[in-house]
Amino acid sequence: KLVYLLVALKQLLFTAPCSMSISMDGGRIQQYEKVYFITVMNQKYEGGGFCFCPNASPFDGFLDVLVVEGFHKLRLLICLPAALWGRHTHFKGIHIFRCRHIDIHSEASLPVHKDGEARNMEREFSVSLMKKTLKVILPVI
Repeated sequence: KLVYLLVALKQLLFTAPCSMSISMDGGRIQQYEKVYFITVMNQKYEGGGFCFCPNASPFDGFLDVLVVEGFHKLRLLICLPAALWGRHTHFKGIHIFRCRHIDIHSEASLPVHKDGEARNMEREFSVSLMKKTLKVILPVI
């Protein structure tokens, strides 16, 4: 958890927020200024135990989306530890949504992490849920 916290602190302190727009389920586009990050989740926890989306469930058929925008960096430093227990959701500037599909557009290329793995720098990104369950073959132990 400490490594994830240190990486998050580094990103928050040295990355400038930017404008982003999102469209969920083909609906209207919502614009946000000074966005620090957006996370799209199907589980409650990520990044070593941060409970960014406390109501997320892999069984409900929805993605949970967290938008963090409009914060001063000092306030972010207070909010981030609260996210370990899912108590960050009452802070002004924290927006949580539910959808089945989301399109994210950023004014600047930003690092995108897919399932916790760093990928490319991207300005546009989409996430959808599959309608059918994924079949997985497990080895017999």
